Amino acid sequence: MFKTPKPLNKPTHNPVAVANEFVALAAADHTIDVNPAKLHALVYMAHGWHLGINGHPLLNGRISAWRDGIFVTELREAGCWGTKRVDAPIAIVSVDDARGMMAERTPRMPPKHVDLKTIVAVWKLYGRLPPFDLVRVTKEVASPWDLIWNDEERPNDEPKVIPNATMKIFFKQLADKRRSKVAGITETLRLHPTAGIDQTQTMLETPDPNRLRSI
Repeated sequence: MFKTPKPLNKPTHNPVAVANEFVALAAADHTIDVNPAKLHALVYMAHGWHLGINGHPLLNGRISAWRDGIFVTELREAGCWGTKRVDAPIAIVSVDDARGMMAERTPRMPPKHVDLKTIVAVWKLYGRLPPFDLVRVTKEVASPWDLIWNDEERPNDEPKVIPNATMKIFFKQLADKRRSKVAGITETLRLHPTAGIDQTQTMLETPDPNRLRSI
């Protein structure tokens, strides 16, 4: 008997590589207000919309909730933190075992990769928002951050990882409410109002928010 082959996992990307694509887009667009908070938010938005529309993760890293919003673990570990403007690609420093020395590399996504469409679309939607406004968008009522951080059963004030399944459900519902027909991410995101800070809650149909906290 022939066994049914298992579906191949979709490739995911280093969060720092995704962040560096946003840094490049900001430079090309002459946008000078990209600080770490905004960059973390953009990477989160790209990952969330990719999950909601395409059904699989964009990142191979972790996104966490904490008191000030969301952050991407790998970006933080690479030194993308604080308030200083990010105007150059982010480098990753690691040990080169073969040479016994520290090595620095600046990851980027493969040129012309199909997933770059997600990043470009998210930049067009959110890239010109001031950092403060974009952080507010990530902290909307009923958003993944809100569900995880404001969970009454959260044991302490330590950052808590936001499950991919939680983000997928949230962004899929958001996309379904805005999608009038089957479309790619560019067309779908174009229907989402920029800076719709208080509009997501009314679009979601989640009768039991606790279901999204633990999946």
